[in-house]
Formats: sequence, C-alpha cells, structure tokens
Amino acid sequence: MDIADLSDNIISRRWKERCANLPDDKRKKLETFEHSDYQLQVIKRKRIYPQPGDIFQINPREDIYFYGIYSSGTVFEPQFYEGCAQMMKKNGLPILNWIWFGLWQREGGICCYTYGMSAFGKDEMEVLDADAKPSDVRDFLLNLVDYVLENDIVLNDGETIGFSAEDKHAITRSKGAALPGMTLKIEY
Repeated sequence: MDIADLSDNIISRRWKERCANLPDDKRKKLETFEHSDYQLQVIKRKRIYPQPGDIFQINPREDIYFYGIYSSGTVFEPQFYEGCAQMMKKNGLPILNWIWFGLWQREGGICCYTYGMSAFGKDEMEVLDADAKPSDVRDFLLNLVDYVLENDIVLNDGETIGFSAEDKHAITRSKGAALPGMTLKIEY
C-alpha cells in the first residue's frame, strides 16, 4: 500500500500522520501489509463499546495498525465505507454503510437479516429459509431496504410487497429469528 495513493479525507490524513511518525521498519511492514501473511488474531474487547460513527484503530500485534469505521454493529474498512458513500453522488443511498446484511443457512434454506433499520425508525427485516443463492437473497433484501428507506415506506404485518404488480411477497411481523425483538419476515 503506497501511503501517497490514499484519498484525502480525515481517516487518510490521520493514517499518513501516524505512518510518518513510525520507525522505518514499521512503515515498511505497513506498506507491504496487504501482500503479507499478517492476520488479526484476537481483538480484545474493551469495557466501552464503540458507538455508530466511531473511527478507531486496532493494534493486533507488532505495532501494525488498522483504521476502521464502526457502523451497524460492524467495523468497515475505510476504503469500503468511502466507496459505498459514493452512491450519494449518484443520488443513491449508502445502504451498505447504514445497514448490515447478515446471512446464514439453516435446514430450511438461506436466511438473511438486516441490522440498522431501527436507526431509521423501521423494523428490522428477515428472509427465512429461501431456496436461493445467498447473494440473491441478500440482493433481494438490499433492494427492499433501499425502496423502504428511499421512499420512507412503513411495512405492516399482513401486507405484501413486490417489485411489480405480479410480484408479491407476504410480510409477517413476529419474534426475530436472528435478532432479539420483533422483526418483519419477508417471504422470498
């Protein structure tokens, strides 16, 4: 990673300042970090939990640093976060910066949930037991989230939603399968 190639923002400026003050051997390790076998082994939990929007560093070992942005219960790589934010230049919403899409598989099929909708006053959503590829299920839920947030839609128990007049997906509000509390189950 060539430090001079980083875009100019607060994260990259802090990164550059920090790197400039490191000893030469540490700076060289950092510049070759992406092409090395370094891994984050353990991140120790602190008493204070990060809050949405926090920017912080993780020091895994040997003074190698990683900067991240905490949002939706997840630490995002700054370049990923910035790339998703570029959607706003095209009048889109940076959904992947705001909402986490969790995937898992159980006996009935692929499941997906959102985490972050409550920040917008919306119920979290889940798709359960879909007979589809994980990426298709995630994209389906991502498109629904985009529609709901873009148009400030309130989804209710017993309604249907779809991408066309013929496309109808039942909505059920019940106890969450992946999340605590009540969530909206969207039929796939």
